[in-house]
Amino acid sequence: LTADHGVSPVPTDDFIVDTAELADDVEARFDSDDAGRLAQVTAPSQMWLDPALLEDLRVTTEEVAAYVARYRKAQNVADPSAIPDGRERLFAAAFPGSLLDDLPCLSAR
Repeated sequence: LTADHGVSPVPTDDFIVDTAELADDVEARFDSDDAGRLAQVTAPSQMWLDPALLEDLRVTTEEVAAYVARYRKAQNVADPSAIPDGRERLFAAAFPGSLLDDLPCLSAR
């Protein structure tokens, strides 16, 4: 039994999310006093936040989600002028994971 774990070439018209840059920008926006790392783990589709630090900073997951929802492609690169559509939002939507508990389609779990 074998499996191929290779990856396809990256299409030239796609945008790859720099998760480290996104986490750094979240830190810069919400955690100005360096009290710890707010974004514990960041993936292109998810971000795990430190709940104790959220409470200490008096920041809600809804506020972080609203920031991420407005986040632009140009904010996620070193050279914004290299992105022709840099004003385009990086994500179509962002919301706190706690909202998943209220979705009727997930009530059967």
